[in-house]
Amino acid sequence: MLNKYSPSLNTFYLAHFFERYEAVGSMPDDAFDVSEEIFALYTGDPPEGMTRIVGADNLPCWTEIPGESNDYTEN
Repeated sequence: MLNKYSPSLNTFYLAHFFERYEAVGSMPDDAFDVSEEIFALYTGDPPEGMTRIVGADNLPCWTEIPGESNDYTEN
């Protein structure tokens, strides 16, 4: 059984707990199966200066945190 991802909530749901999520009505209607690779990549630590968002394909992706830059120059 694969884990699920909800693009509306940008949240992952663990396969081990599906029965619990459904019993309390917390499994969103838009949750769908994701590969172990997607799950591992986007539930681990984000790359420095990045945050997880929902991409155009409704899958998670990394994007730069607004207002943060590695190109800081002091005037």
